[in-house]
Amino acid sequence: MWMIPQAHYDAIRQDAVILKKGAHNEAAQALVRLLQSPNIKDLIRSYGYDL
Repeated sequence: MWMIPQAHYDAIRQDAVILKKGAHNEAAQALVRLLQSPNIKDLIRSYGYDL
């Protein structure tokens, strides 16, 4: 398998939001907290995504 050098493409920007309907949903809030954790941010970046 050959990995394409990152200099040959732009990173994919990835975002997450909680909509009004889920503003008080504890699971949605927990997911966003998880996605904001340093370990998960590093994992997301390792797959070529930008935060």
